[in-house]
Amino acid sequence: MPDAVSSSNDAKPPAPALVKNDKDKVAVDIFESESTYVGGTTFREKQFRGPGQRSYGSFDESQFSFEYDHRFPLFGKVYLKLGAEYERFDFGTTNAPLPSSLQSLTGTIALEYIVQGEVGAFFTSSPGIYYSDINSIGLGNVDAPTAAGAVVPLGKSFYLLLGLRYSALSHYPFYPVLGAIWLISKKLRIEARPPTPRLIYSYSKQLDFYVGAELLGSAYKRDANAAARPQDRRFNNGVIDFSETRVGAGLTYSPTEQIDIEFDGGYSVSRDFEYYRGDSKAFRAHPAPYARIAISANF
Repeated sequence: MPDAVSSSNDAKPPAPALVKNDKDKVAVDIFESESTYVGGTTFREKQFRGPGQRSYGSFDESQFSFEYDHRFPLFGKVYLKLGAEYERFDFGTTNAPLPSSLQSLTGTIALEYIVQGEVGAFFTSSPGIYYSDINSIGLGNVDAPTAAGAVVPLGKSFYLLLGLRYSALSHYPFYPVLGAIWLISKKLRIEARPPTPRLIYSYSKQLDFYVGAELLGSAYKRDANAAARPQDRRFNNGVIDFSETRVGAGLTYSPTEQIDIEFDGGYSVSRDFEYYRGDSKAFRAHPAPYARIAISANF
């Protein structure tokens, strides 16, 4: 059965992933860290296209996240998982009414049903603050994206992930959590699940190669930027819904059964910034190359 391991706090629900460790062992301490750089590109308002579209300059992006979780046995195969995560996106300066950073500082509260070392069902929430400036935090920055679901086996080599996610700040508060895993052979598998759908080839016990995507995003309450241009001040204290889709290829190196190191690169094919409350406006960045490194440890 594939494992539904917790992902980052920004609206990404637990997702199934094959584990390499002892099937009878439950990982108690979980560390995850990720860092990405996306190259510079131009962007535009989503509703305007062609030669007459307004230019807002160009910008690049850097992303960093760190998470720690600890599992506590409750009864039978049910565990309580508690933890914390910090994630930050930084963007270059532009002429658009966009914040220079988007950040989240959250906790993790989850109930997990674990069978043979793998999560078969989950209920998880990431309460915390979603903001652009630490000096402008209030009740409007508080959210608790929550997801629940289960991994359903359909035979010995095919599994479905079915669930639902809710976020009060997001433009679309409810949306389904859907995924699938197909174990094609001992070397090849498809993990079509959020937030990292992949086709994976296991070269050895220590080395995997993959092609796939990464889906990121959440909703944030931006700061009251007194330096904003007068025509853009209506977006101060607004809620901005950010989403990004990356596609690429990479590898996972596992020096031990407990540690995974990932390197990948490709293109950020879409990045959307949407103000959807009050005066709505949306921006989309053009594709740009990216490079990413991630480290996870489970003990």
